[in-house]
Amino acid sequence: MKYFYSFYIFLVLLISFNSSLNAQIDKRCSSFEYNQAENSTFHQPENIERLLKLRDQYKSGEIEDTYLPVVVHVLHNNSDGSIGGNNISDEQIQSQIDRLNIDFAGLSEELSSIPDTFKNIVAYGTGFQFCLATVDENGQNFNGITRTYTTKTVFTDKDDAKETGSGGKSPLSRCDYINIWVVPDLQKPSGQTVLGYAQSPGGNAASDGIVVRQENFGDDTGT
Repeated sequence: MKYFYSFYIFLVLLISFNSSLNAQIDKRCSSFEYNQAENSTFHQPENIERLLKLRDQYKSGEIEDTYLPVVVHVLHNNSDGSIGGNNISDEQIQSQIDRLNIDFAGLSEELSSIPDTFKNIVAYGTGFQFCLATVDENGQNFNGITRTYTTKTVFTDKDDAKETGSGGKSPLSRCDYINIWVVPDLQKPSGQTVLGYAQSPGGNAASDGIVVRQENFGDDTGT
């Protein structure tokens, strides 16, 4: 069940990331095209039914809150490792975790602006809470953040952020963590800038997670 939870989270997590996009971004999310290419099975009817059942079980009290450990992989261009620019601060990362918890608890200040058509399906509390991981895969103390210097300034929606050999950072086990990569910039091969993308169910374990542009991750806190 935890495995399916992680897939569900990947599909909806991007809605909570900072949407203060500048004028040059003409496409917010590349998840649809990405998952088409990956032949995702999420949209098969049986998987949609499982998702709806989970929602109903939580609403009825059959399922308690699920706490999900997150690992944020910051890919940055500061060769000296200093915090600043696209090597975002711990505070900025925490601000994004805080925002996720607000939104997934149904406490967003923007709920009042939801169109009437969708108000009857709003999840005012999903049963998911997020926190930065506190131990690594070896059981050692860990703050849930990795920082990797890279000379690469632009990543694509072709999973290069998730591969050490491509200037990125390999993920931790998806069975134990939600992996999120924060990159200096993110574009489609055509050069179109996007906010981010998430892998949905049925994908490769080595690429399970979310990739987000640095400028659209968290608040402008601590940087």
